[in-house]
Amino acid sequence: MIDLAEFLDAHSAAQEIFITETPSEIILAQVSADLAREVLGRLRSLGWSVRIENAAAETVVDELNPAFAPFRFTITKPDFPGRTRILTLTGFLHWLKNEPIGLVQVARSQAPFETGSFRVGDWSDGEMFEPAQKAKSPRSLVREIQQQRVVPDDIRPWIISETLQPKWDDPTFQAWVEVSTVQCLRALATEVNAGSGFSFRGNAELKVEEPKDGFRPPQNLFGHLQRAVRWVYENPSETETRFRLMSFEFGRLGRSPIVGINDVLDYSAVALESARLAFQYSLAKVSSESARALADLRKSLSEETSRLSEMVRQVITAVSSSVFIGIGLIAARFSTNTPKLALVVMGFVLCGYVSLVIWSGHKHIKMQQAMRTTWRERLYGYISNNDYKNMILDPAGKAESQFHYSAWIGGIVTASIVISILIAVSS
Repeated sequence: MIDLAEFLDAHSAAQEIFITETPSEIILAQVSADLAREVLGRLRSLGWSVRIENAAAETVVDELNPAFAPFRFTITKPDFPGRTRILTLTGFLHWLKNEPIGLVQVARSQAPFETGSFRVGDWSDGEMFEPAQKAKSPRSLVREIQQQRVVPDDIRPWIISETLQPKWDDPTFQAWVEVSTVQCLRALATEVNAGSGFSFRGNAELKVEEPKDGFRPPQNLFGHLQRAVRWVYENPSETETRFRLMSFEFGRLGRSPIVGINDVLDYSAVALESARLAFQYSLAKVSSESARALADLRKSLSEETSRLSEMVRQVITAVSSSVFIGIGLIAARFSTNTPKLALVVMGFVLCGYVSLVIWSGHKHIKMQQAMRTTWRERLYGYISNNDYKNMILDPAGKAESQFHYSAWIGGIVTASIVISILIAVSS
């Protein structure tokens, strides 16, 4: 079977046959009589089902007559449930161009390897595979100036898994490297013009031609590119910032007069380190701004707690005054000829004064609660709900509880004084 795959790939590369491979069939077109006999002999040794048509689109049953060449083969592959089986590298390259995902078995695979969205093994591979979480789409970041979209929508198929080390010389892996290199460069570029080149823009602009078909970089340079792409797209919430930093670093190469693809791949290691440093610096700057915001929040909470404590003292002062004045009014009822109406009016004035102090404190608390709710998400959305509760809501709640407790006791005491004045007046 592997011999057949190598045989077909070799003649396909020489353009002596044209291969179209689907999950269930292999179609060979423009096959000469001599090649047709060779292919038929190999297929019979494998026992695979095949249908042959001549140049007149008639089914060939007996001899392959050269007069009716070229021939067309339709080969039915043995099925494997849950996996896509591919015989040739030509078919594998075609499969890679159609949003590859899942489990695929390639006849010429020498060692299994995994990306973020699929696993490749030989036709005996039965291992399971779990795709990685989908990352931010490169299409949302890279500008394309042609109608046909070439920038990958999903970066996962083009990032090799770090858990399973591939065999670099494996022809199947090399076929993937060829496609992955182009797709990774497209995912890092600022602008892409398919068939023309890439553009990276920073404080300078770098334009590079696309690699030609069959371009496969050295192992170390491909590793640099993989690490750069993995870093940019590993965290969806930070991808846009990291993408801009990487584009800026690649743009530095635009100062050089001549830059090729290998130069870009080689520089990707330096660009990655520089982008990482810049990103860490930006995080440190955000952290310092967050610390200042938290300090302002703590100051605001301290001021609010102080205001509530002052309002508690005002309630206590108002209640104490009403108690002393109320006692004086009761004493005046029995020791002087003060009119009863004046005593009643003064009692209600005392009650109104304390009620006004309590009401104003209650309205202030409600206003502060509404402000905390309004500004919670706008200013302090980066604080978790649990931390915000521990740092803000719980201390503020304790201060508010003290006011409510004082207000209730003060109201009861004031009401008791007024009632005592009314009883004293009526007796």
